[in-house]
Amino acid sequence: MTFTELVTGKSVAIIAPAAYLLGSRQRARIESCDLVARINRGFPVPPGMVEDIGERTDILYHLLMVGMAASEQVFKPCVGKVGFIVSTRHEGEPRVPQFKRINRGRVPFECVPFSLIQQVKLRVRKTPNAGVIAVTHLLSMPIKSLYLTGFSFYEDGYYPGYNETAGRILGGQAGHDQVTSKAYMKALLASTTVPLSMDGAMAQIVGRSKEINEQLLEIHAVKHLDIVKLRATMAQRHGAETIMPGDTMLKTRRDADILIRKGRAVLV
Repeated sequence: MTFTELVTGKSVAIIAPAAYLLGSRQRARIESCDLVARINRGFPVPPGMVEDIGERTDILYHLLMVGMAASEQVFKPCVGKVGFIVSTRHEGEPRVPQFKRINRGRVPFECVPFSLIQQVKLRVRKTPNAGVIAVTHLLSMPIKSLYLTGFSFYEDGYYPGYNETAGRILGGQAGHDQVTSKAYMKALLASTTVPLSMDGAMAQIVGRSKEINEQLLEIHAVKHLDIVKLRATMAQRHGAETIMPGDTMLKTRRDADILIRKGRAVLV
């Protein structure tokens, strides 16, 4: 089975390792999704975090530099527990054949396409976070919906048990630029047509209000071809006309989703 076949039509939850997840008690929400994706040392989940972030790992996005990619001994627990591994590095990198020798085909494996990685690199200074690559990759797939949690762009460090350096990475690592990473993620989430939801902490970080989240969830409940009634919140072009703030317009579900994400319209 290819990765595209695995995720087609599925609801996906992706969990990043932010410290704010401690005590969040999200297991039921996360594991209600068809597929659960984690990042790097997100597998295995520390016992003390299971009720916060669940335990199932259907997809593991990995840099192939740390943790399970280091040796057979470290990799072996993945067999039978991780459903699919996706490298956030492209096929041409030396670490990929090295990992394939460790894996020996026991866990389905693919790499994020080179073109997608370059797309992110054009928008993010320094090396993009693995989580940013992972979200971009998932949103390029024909998934049903995406739930995001645990992305803080290093504002609060890692949750306990994720990484032994958890107390030393507040504010980010030298190889990454969190300002442009956050700006890119905000723009990506505003432009996608994939139905999205996220926890309150992440919504605040990417600048999405609770009201916008609620309106998007309402839109997603509407059939794809149904007409949605919107009111403009800023001036915008529509064909040969200019729609002014306060004007009411009718849009398809897809158009409405994009306009609400960008803050250009609200439901009426």
